[in-house]
Amino acid sequence: MSWDQIYKTSSKTQKRGLNWEPIAGQTTRSGKTIASIRISKKFRARVCRDGKFMRFISLHPDHDSAYKEAGGEGL
Repeated sequence: MSWDQIYKTSSKTQKRGLNWEPIAGQTTRSGKTIASIRISKKFRARVCRDGKFMRFISLHPDHDSAYKEAGGEGL
């Protein structure tokens, strides 16, 4: 997928694709936005964009914990 495709399939109304959701107030040390993506219906991952790659920071079997927990800001 291109970054454009990831962003287009992440709308609140469509609910399909990776559902990229930037997490308010969470950035890496280098200033990159930390976001949450859907892995499955309940499972999410915290990620950041690193050039043309997506860097995985952490995996969360509980949907809500992806937004509450800190970590990975040192990237």
